[in-house]
Amino acid sequence: DMKENYPDMTLMKNALQNISDESVEFLDFDLLYSALDKSLAQLEKYSSIASELELLKNDYRKRILGMLKANIALKSDDTDKTLAARLGDSANDFSSAELVKIYAGVASRFRNNFPASFKYLSFGNIHGSKNWTEYKI
Repeated sequence: DMKENYPDMTLMKNALQNISDESVEFLDFDLLYSALDKSLAQLEKYSSIASELELLKNDYRKRILGMLKANIALKSDDTDKTLAARLGDSANDFSSAELVKIYAGVASRFRNNFPASFKYLSFGNIHGSKNWTEYKI
């Protein structure tokens, strides 16, 4: 059962209240030990997940900043400059949902400014096509 891996929150709240009230006689130390043991396992798991999430969020921020810088170099935009400043500020923490939404918008503008196309590549020819005149720079 999945629930067995999680501490009993009611037990934990009651234990906290009993400790706060100095009502030690109401504490079941065996149950409290079990709950603390499960809590420790969950904290270790969540700590690992939080580290992974932070790594992914930082990667997203860097990717967005890279596209923003390219967009700004091509066409100066105050909104993009403000967003770049906010993303560059490590104290300004964005939620994952915000980063995904921002990424979609910035990536769309980036693709419009710097369209990637494989139509000039010939997979039989390692040098590709020489007609780059249609390519938007």
